[in-house]
Amino acid sequence: MKIGERIKLIAFDIDGTLTKGYSWYRLNKAMGISSQEDNEMVQLLKASEANVFKVANRLKHYYYHFPNHNKKHMESVLFNNFEYNPQVKKTITSLSKKYLLAVVSGAPHLFVRYIAEQLKIPIWRSSHYVLFDKNGYNFVRIWVEGETLKLKPLFLESIGRQQGIGPNQMMFVGDSFGDQGAFDYATYSVLYLHRDGRMNTDDMLDKLKKEVKFKINNFDQLFDILN
Repeated sequence: MKIGERIKLIAFDIDGTLTKGYSWYRLNKAMGISSQEDNEMVQLLKASEANVFKVANRLKHYYYHFPNHNKKHMESVLFNNFEYNPQVKKTITSLSKKYLLAVVSGAPHLFVRYIAEQLKIPIWRSSHYVLFDKNGYNFVRIWVEGETLKLKPLFLESIGRQQGIGPNQMMFVGDSFGDQGAFDYATYSVLYLHRDGRMNTDDMLDKLKKEVKFKINNFDQLFDILN
């Protein structure tokens, strides 16, 4: 039996996988955070995913004290300053005709929901929610559900339970160490390779290459795996 005949759900990471670059970096820069401070927070996350709560508190401080910390500004930054990776739109359109699709991401929920809507992907999950005041206007805080590394497999498990789909019927496509939990959960793990090393050290990437079932350099190669 072909792999494509065994799979019912294909889930994707967003930053670095469906889209180029990283949404948190774009948002942080627009909220007055220097590249140096942003890099320090990335290093904290590379050192330990448990630092996600510490990073969220730092972001809250910076965002709250930035003059233009309203929802409209943040959405403008997230929605208007990104590119999809090559062949993503075409691939998603084709896959959606046969498979249930989902996005599972540590990107801001505003961006995760937007990408899901734009690509017509019916299911989305985010570990990070940017919250606003009761009027839905000014920034209040960032709510973190937990460590992305641990949450992604839980998200997949929850989606599978709701849809009657087991891990042996799932494919997950991601690009970084934050996807490792999802790679481990889904039977068919696919590592999308690119040259942006922001979220991977060389050692992390080498480890992922050894552990995933498949590696791709472009999205067209997903069809080679499925067919």
